[in-house]
Amino acid sequence: MGISVIADRVGPVPEENFYADFSYTIKIGDQTNLAFGLKAGATFLSAPLAFLNTVNSGDIAFQNNLNRVTPNFGFETYYYSDNYYLGFALPNLLKIVHFERKSGVISKAVEEIHYFFTGGYVFDMKNEIKFKPSFLVKVAVGAPISIDYSANILFQDNIEFGLSVRYDDSVSVIFSLNITEKLRM
Repeated sequence: MGISVIADRVGPVPEENFYADFSYTIKIGDQTNLAFGLKAGATFLSAPLAFLNTVNSGDIAFQNNLNRVTPNFGFETYYYSDNYYLGFALPNLLKIVHFERKSGVISKAVEEIHYFFTGGYVFDMKNEIKFKPSFLVKVAVGAPISIDYSANILFQDNIEFGLSVRYDDSVSVIFSLNITEKLRM
């Protein structure tokens, strides 16, 4: 169980998110597990529309500020063992439309439903070295599919490094150090 509290102050539209998270794991084999996760909460949006510069200075759609509370729910399932994992998540099950103007021009700010699919495998190499390839696919209506590929090398279960590539977008360097059995930096 957990609680997520996010206060986003980047840009002109402040946003707060409050969510409660719950997960439950079922042991389905000697070395395999199936986990389920649920989340519920709300987003508090405060958009100061009156301060925006618009093409038509008298546009009534932008004369009042937008203050809205929108509930949402999420679901995920995660199948895993010591050597592999597969996961599927819908972090926001509801499509949220923040504002829309129907007379004349239609304007929308929409939070579409996002779908996430992930997987990975751990190959035991020699001399306490492990090779860990993984992927993450993100899909949202109206947006291009995003695919991340990662490959890491883990030495003696302590030091890990690798690369992550987001197809047609970016490359990241990964480094990790196990400080204790339950703390990794």
